[in-house]
Amino acid sequence: MSALSLAQLLASEAAPWHAAADAWHRLATGIDDAAEILIRGTRDLPHAWPSGDASAAAQQRASDLRAEVSNTYPPARRIGDALDHHAYAVTSLREQATQVVATARQAGYTVDVQAGTITAPASAYMGGNLDHTARATAAYANELREIVERARALDDQTTNLIGVNLPDPSIGFGTTQLAGITADDLTAQRSRSPEQIHDWWTSLTPQQQEQAIADFPALVGGLDGVPADDRDTANRIVLARDQAATDQQLTTVNNRIAYLHDMFEQGRITEVYPDATDARTAYDIELMNLDEQQEHLQGQARGLHTITDRLASTDQPRAYLLGLSTADDGRAILAVGNPDTADNVVTYVPGTG
Repeated sequence: MSALSLAQLLASEAAPWHAAADAWHRLATGIDDAAEILIRGTRDLPHAWPSGDASAAAQQRASDLRAEVSNTYPPARRIGDALDHHAYAVTSLREQATQVVATARQAGYTVDVQAGTITAPASAYMGGNLDHTARATAAYANELREIVERARALDDQTTNLIGVNLPDPSIGFGTTQLAGITADDLTAQRSRSPEQIHDWWTSLTPQQQEQAIADFPALVGGLDGVPADDRDTANRIVLARDQAATDQQLTTVNNRIAYLHDMFEQGRITEVYPDATDARTAYDIELMNLDEQQEHLQGQARGLHTITDRLASTDQPRAYLLGLSTADDGRAILAVGNPDTADNVVTYVPGTG
């Protein structure tokens, strides 16, 4: 239980708390960066070293390390957040207490901040003002007592938040794998604001973020509030998959067209449509449909390859892929530079003038 006094509250300073919060936030950021490096550096271990006792041991050790460093990030961030909240809250409480003390003194009352007592001037008890003076004195005292009690509760809350986020002396933060992020988890975020989504995303461990990006890139890539770096990573996975799928579909259509032409030139078109009443009509209809598919897929492939080339370009500013869809005529959201760190952001929609 906190024993904070009125004098200590009035003398409190927010700067040391903010400085400590900044240090914990820097630590959390460093842990986050280290976790991502470790995750990316070890996730392909099963493919590079697929079998054997040593391989199994190495994979288990890598998994434990990923979990432990990933589990370390949230507590460090929560401690930083708790210290920041404490700094702002104690500043507000100090200002409230300072105002009460100043008001009481202006009214002629003596305030002993060390003892936490308030005494009315002797003249206040004259002329039948005894009850009024007693009530006013009690009001000032009660107001200060309530402020100090809130400050003590804040102390206890911050102490508890720090305590529950400290590592276990024997196992640190442990190697327990946290639950994976599901498609439902991500879908549920769509109804929330970008600020809420950002807070939710940053509350995840680096390993959970990595898993969500790998398993559900289309869902992560479309969430406003997820950092641009992570959306870009997710949408590049979607781009690669869509590009491979489009190229494969185009190859299938091209092969079918070539096959039909070849069979027609050999006079064997009836072999292609053995059940058709008119093989030539069936041939013409399918070829027309295939030509339409080919034109659409060629346009889609050109668009996807153009995006890929722009993302890979080293002669232009770094681009971030923040959205991608091949539906209908297709669309892409491309940011030149990181919008999360930009001082100003200009949105341009081609074709709108």
